[in-house]
Amino acid sequence: MNQATQNYDYLTKVIILGDYGVGKSSLMLRFAEGTFTDMHIATIGVEFKARVLNVGETRVNLQMWDTGGGARFQEIIKTYYRGTKGFIVVYNIASRLSFEHVDKWIEDIDIYKTGKVFKILVGSKCDLESAREVSYEEGLQKAKLYGIQFFEASAKTPINVDSIFNLLAAETLQIVQEELLDAPAEAKDSMKIKKPDSNEGEIKKHASCF
Repeated sequence: MNQATQNYDYLTKVIILGDYGVGKSSLMLRFAEGTFTDMHIATIGVEFKARVLNVGETRVNLQMWDTGGGARFQEIIKTYYRGTKGFIVVYNIASRLSFEHVDKWIEDIDIYKTGKVFKILVGSKCDLESAREVSYEEGLQKAKLYGIQFFEASAKTPINVDSIFNLLAAETLQIVQEELLDAPAEAKDSMKIKKPDSNEGEIKKHASCF
C-alpha cells in the first residue's frame, strides 16, 4: 500500500460481484488507476485495489475487492463477505444471461453479509449499445425490486464509474460511523479525524449511460 492510501480517517470495504466477463475488473481498474484495456484477463479468486476519497471533510480509504465470476471461486469469495459494507452487483447490458443471474448474486449477499450493507446494481459495458440485450428500464426495475441503487456504466468511456464509487464511499462511510456509535470507547478513540485537501465532486444516485 502506498503512502497516499495510508493517510485516511476511515476504511471501508466493498466487493464487486457478477458473472465471468461482465467487466468487474475493468470498472475497478478504471476507478483505482484510471486505466482501461480491451484485453480480457480473468480474475483468479479475488484481487484488491484501494483509493482514498474525500467525503465532505472525511478521508475514506475505499478498499475494492474484485471477485472471479467462475463457479469454482464462489465458496472462497463468500468468506470475504464478512465485514464488507458495500457491494456492487454487475451484469453486462449485452448479456441477458448475466442479467438473469443478478437475483442469485443479491441472494448470496443477503445470506452471507454481516450487519448493514449498501448495494448498487450496475449494467456494465453500456458503450455496446448496438449489442444491448437488457434495456435501461429493466435494470432500473430490477434495482427498485430490491430497493437498491442502479447505474449503467462503461469502463471504456468511462461514464458513471466515478459516480458509482463515490456513492459507495459516502454510503459505506455512514454505515461505519453508525456502527462506531455502538462500539467500545477504545475503538472510537482510535479514530483520528483529519481535514481533507479537496472534494471529490457531486455524488449521483441514478444514472443512465446517456
